[in-house]
Amino acid sequence: MSKIYIYDQIGGSGIQAIDIISELDGQEEVDVHINSGGGSVSQGIAIYNSLKQHPGTINVYIDGLAASIASVIALAGDTVTMAEGSLLMVHLPWTQIAGNAEDLRKEAEVLDQHKETLIDIYASNSPLGREEIEAMLSEETWLTAEEAHELGLITTIAGELKQAACVDIDSFNNAPNELLDILKLESDVVAEAETITIEDTTEQEDNFARLEAAQQRLAIITKLASL
Repeated sequence: MSKIYIYDQIGGSGIQAIDIISELDGQEEVDVHINSGGGSVSQGIAIYNSLKQHPGTINVYIDGLAASIASVIALAGDTVTMAEGSLLMVHLPWTQIAGNAEDLRKEAEVLDQHKETLIDIYASNSPLGREEIEAMLSEETWLTAEEAHELGLITTIAGELKQAACVDIDSFNNAPNELLDILKLESDVVAEAETITIEDTTEQEDNFARLEAAQQRLAIITKLASL
């Protein structure tokens, strides 16, 4: 498995699309780690497309910050994981230009075209509608891992299952039956795993798959119960 680190600005003196394309060559599975404040829209779109078109599996990890065009690159992953405490930021594209009135009008049209492209990408990688996305871009929206997950922009929050497994049932006054059932399943599977024999490894894998699915449901219930 190959690892790519986008820990710099996009374009300019930072990371170029050709750099990413070179690292992708021949890789079946790639982990892409992002900690970037963004940069060039055109370079970012090229990186996004190169990741999206790659025939192998792309796993994106937002380690600290995925802002501006870096947030677009993040959405190219088959899976997108945000570390707890990390941030994702979306905003309208902007530029710096000097010129006459005609030059400025033309550049404004280009920015509008970039905006529509960004909305297309966010919309195709999330359940959000175009009007909602445009409003988020206009407001320069900063999202925590939890908020990005709720909006459907990412698939996973790092460490979420561990937190769910450590939930204190005593903190709930009226715990739903499903929560109690999941906690009982977790206890039973762990106890069973401690006594299982080597010959029963297939059964062990099935049990832990059940446990992982239960923990995922528990994470959702825990979040809802805390509201």
